[in-house]
Amino acid sequence: MDAFADQVARELCQPDARRPQRLQVFAGLPDEEQVVAPSIQVSTISAAHAAREIKRQLYPLHAQAVERAAELTAHQQGEARARRAVAAAVAAVLPGARLEEEHRRTRITWQHTLRPAGEHGPVQAESLSVVGLSGK
Repeated sequence: MDAFADQVARELCQPDARRPQRLQVFAGLPDEEQVVAPSIQVSTISAAHAAREIKRQLYPLHAQAVERAAELTAHQQGEARARRAVAAAVAAVLPGARLEEEHRRTRITWQHTLRPAGEHGPVQAESLSVVGLSGK
């Protein structure tokens, strides 16, 4: 078809058995967690008509959704870099700190004791979670 042919996963279904001439056509996205995959309803007058409507309606919606998904991904990646930089700076001044990546957060874990240096005794474990500006 065109450049979208290799990039757009499509799904066709008949959502209403009482109206078999109507198809629902979905255009998939790589990550549909934050951006809803676009869809259109098409009449099955002919295969050419369905193809024309997919190109006319669905492709522009898909292009917008892909653009929005790319913007969200770039924002999340920037936020993750900033979050990791802050966590690394904090961890650098904490004794024995360890960083653990979780879903959109970085946990800093470290141990310390209130006893003077060289004295043995119980240690206390602490942790701190660093989240991005959006709180996600």
